[in-house]
Order: sequence, then structure tokens, then C-alpha cells
Amino acid sequence: MDKLTQVIDMIEHPEHYSESQIKEILQDEESRQTYLTMMEMRMAFDKEATEKDLDVDKEWQLFAEQHPVVKSRFDWHKLAASFIGVCLLSGIAFAAIHTFSSHRQVEETSAGDTSQVKIASCPNTAVVSDKATSTDVKKEIVHKTFDNVSLETMLGEMAEYYGVKIVFQNQEAKQLRFYYEWNSENSLQSVVDELNHSQQIILSLDNEQLVVE
Repeated sequence: MDKLTQVIDMIEHPEHYSESQIKEILQDEESRQTYLTMMEMRMAFDKEATEKDLDVDKEWQLFAEQHPVVKSRFDWHKLAASFIGVCLLSGIAFAAIHTFSSHRQVEETSAGDTSQVKIASCPNTAVVSDKATSTDVKKEIVHKTFDNVSLETMLGEMAEYYGVKIVFQNQEAKQLRFYYEWNSENSLQSVVDELNHSQQIILSLDNEQLVVE
């Protein structure tokens, strides 16, 4: 067992060491410096302890009164040294555990957020898929011949299929009659271009509106 491990073990398990063994360990310069360094680290973690001297006698008496069985089993000096060591180790352990817990919490939170995004995205995908399926069912391919049909009637049927609104800026154009073979697989813009070739009317698309000039 190396010196550092021995000092830590002495702090964690003072019951494994006699008073003479503890004194012998602390008489070693390296072990004593290790112990003092750990004490300084403990003081750094405890803000209150840095502002006033630690009263070992007072703290030990309070600890001994609360743990009478412990008091009867071990020597006062040995337990006092152990008490200080336990305080020291607790501070270091708390800092290490706190750091690890914080890091673990960030990782778990991040993982939790990712899973939530994935879970949320699944229903959305399903909804989009359902809508697409529903749209495909409603909008079946239409092949229709308009024979001597008024422009108002013809455009009204096509506008309903394509989901646009008709705006007649030229009211007289409503009564114009057309012969037109409509294939719904063609885009509305293609239909507009074909009808404009008749030179009887001028059609244009403005956002969601089919304008008749």
C-alpha cells in the first residue's frame, strides 16, 4: 500500500489503526504533507471554515455526545484525528460527487431532449403521411371534355379541384363558351397557358387566385 492510499485508508477506517500506528504514519514527512494538503483542500471547500479557526475539541465533544457507543470503543485522540479526516474526506467526496452528478444530469437531460424530439417527430410524420394519403384519395385523376360549356362553369369545376378561388375582373367573360379537354394531371399553370392561347380571355395566377381579365 503506497503512502497516499495509506493516509486515505487511515482517514476512512481509523478503527483499523492503533494510536501508535497513526502517529508513525504522520511522522513520515510525505504522509504528513499529504494529510495537511488534504486538510487545506477541505478548508477551501468549506467557506465558513476559512473565516474562523476550526475548534477540534468543541466539534469532537459534540460528535462524541451524539455517538456515545463510538466514544467508548476508541481512544479520544485517535477518534479526534479520525473525525477531522472524515470531515476532510466528506468535503472532497462531496465535491467529486457533485461534479459527477452535475455532468451526468446534463448528459441525461440532453439524451432526454433528443428522445422527446424523436418521439414528437413520429406523430408529425404520421400526420403528414395521413394527409398525403387522404389528399391522394380525394383528388383522383380527372379526364374530362368540356363541350360548349360556359367559362364560369368550366373554371369553377377546375378551381375547386386545384383549390383556388376565381376572380372575374371581366364579368362578360363568364358567358363565353369553350370546348376544352381537361387532364387534371396537368398543373393549373399549364391549363392557364393553354386557355390563354384562345385569345378570347386572359388568365393569370395570383397566389391562390385564378384571375380572369
